[in-house]
Amino acid sequence: MFGCQYEEGEVRQEKIEKLKSEVNFKLKLEKAHDKSTYKSLLGLVDAKINELNANKSSLNINPNFESDLEKLNKVKYDINSLTSKLNILNIRKEMIIEAQEAAINLKSEIDLEQLALIYKQAKALIPTLQKTFNDLVTYHNQMVENKIIFITSELPTLEADIKDLRRRLKELLEKEDSLTKKVVKSDTYDDLETIINELNEKFQQKGEYENIISQIEMVENSISEIQADLRRIDENQFSESFKDGVQKKIDKFNLFFSSISKRLYNEEYAIKVEQIPYKKTNSYIYKFSSFNANLSSGKKMGEISCFDIAYTMFADDMNIPCVHFLLNDKKELMSDNQLIDIAKVVEEENIQFVASILKDKLPEQLQDNSLFIIELSQESKLFKIEN
Repeated sequence: MFGCQYEEGEVRQEKIEKLKSEVNFKLKLEKAHDKSTYKSLLGLVDAKINELNANKSSLNINPNFESDLEKLNKVKYDINSLTSKLNILNIRKEMIIEAQEAAINLKSEIDLEQLALIYKQAKALIPTLQKTFNDLVTYHNQMVENKIIFITSELPTLEADIKDLRRRLKELLEKEDSLTKKVVKSDTYDDLETIINELNEKFQQKGEYENIISQIEMVENSISEIQADLRRIDENQFSESFKDGVQKKIDKFNLFFSSISKRLYNEEYAIKVEQIPYKKTNSYIYKFSSFNANLSSGKKMGEISCFDIAYTMFADDMNIPCVHFLLNDKKELMSDNQLIDIAKVVEEENIQFVASILKDKLPEQLQDNSLFIIELSQESKLFKIEN
């Protein structure tokens, strides 16, 4: 906008998208409890495990039973730990797939053959039409495709990790079954059954808590790194030199904006720029606004037309690529003199100004068939569509 170039703008946007994803992931991890609560719960579980192990040690069991029981507890802990990791990875995968599907839905699914026919008809009516909708669709879909590639870049690694965890989990389950059969053969199993069941429960909780804490800390580190990168980028984007550059572009644009608005409405409109906080990313954004905030509908439409015309002139002066046609609506809300003045300005500046308007609202000076691209009525409808 206004020819303001920022080399790290695309990187910043990618960082913002990644930050949103990480924040959402952290919210899911902490849906039941926050990290501090999980640490407190883990401390209680560790204390209970120590107590149960002390009770178990006081039992009179054979030497082999102790070894087998320790192995079984370790295997159960590993199973629960792997299961928790697998669940977290699956959540991560689902979030990526959901984001991928959302991006895919943005793609424009357009019948280009039908569009070509419509464009051919439009071209016959508007010989000076410069851009095809196909160009815009291709650009839009390419942007969406790039976003999909960025979103799904983590999927292959995630799927490989999930496959590996499932393989390891299967091996541990087989080992658990074998050790359980050995333990239950002990003569003291009835005495240990209560302790074993409670230990299994506590080791399961311990594995879950440790993995959730680990995941929360990992995502917190990721969020901190991204925020640090954004702060570095924003230091450049919101530096005094960059802001001065933006203001210079705005000042130059305002020369065109005020000149056009003065000519059309005898008022000098101007754009101002402000640096304001943006809560979603805990950073700043540039906000552009006009000096005239409270306008009637008709006058507001006039201000918009002035802006569009002024920006086209500004873009030409700055060698910024831009289209030379303006699409407008509700021009019947503007006065006859305003419409006549706009017609003169766009003709002088070689700008196509396309507007839909009721014929009886069109001033007499513009009642010229050479200015009409298409006329519609109850008897002559667009594309001949009938109710």
